[in-house]
Amino acid sequence: GWGDEVGRMVKPPIYDPRKRPWYNAARKAQGLIVTDAYVYFSSKLIGVTVADSLRREDGSLSAVIGADVTMSTVSDFLRGAQVGAEGRVFIVDHEGRLVGHPDPTLSVVEDDGSIRLATAEEVDDPIVQDAYAIWSRTGDTKFEAPLGVDQEDYLVTFSELELVSDIDWTIGVIAKRDELIAPLKQSSINILVIGSLFTAFATLLIFGLSRKMTQSMY
Repeated sequence: GWGDEVGRMVKPPIYDPRKRPWYNAARKAQGLIVTDAYVYFSSKLIGVTVADSLRREDGSLSAVIGADVTMSTVSDFLRGAQVGAEGRVFIVDHEGRLVGHPDPTLSVVEDDGSIRLATAEEVDDPIVQDAYAIWSRTGDTKFEAPLGVDQEDYLVTFSELELVSDIDWTIGVIAKRDELIAPLKQSSINILVIGSLFTAFATLLIFGLSRKMTQSMY
């Protein structure tokens, strides 16, 4: 009759969060964790996962709650923050992977069906490639150098942005010297100010989003 059970089908879960790195990290931690940036397989967007664990009174694990935070807002900012027509503002992580670029499609690479973040060494942007190579080789965080296919002069600055959970990101700001109206010395000051402002913005953005997503969990 109506409501009688006539059969049952049990399938393994398609997605098991307990097997994800963010789940294990939050389970072991005693507070909020934020993962390294990675590419979401389904949407191909770049983002981080914010997670926290819920504990019983005896300290044992009750549950782990996680939320994805895409970097689309940061990507939008990067597109509008460039200095001049040929400038660049981009973000790399501690492994040299491109977390943010004015053209978000350049941050993603597909290899034999798998999706990953592009590295600054391989990104299809000669200006970013050259600037990153000089910084990696010399360690200089402020310099002027010829970059790109045309080897025109650019001012470059790199600023570290340390986030929670040992995530170390670096902001790169590049501006074409000829596009800056002020004298070279003043231009150098301007480019450093721009880098500092973006660092402050990105810090507030990440922590603000993390707090917002965490609060929505409870």
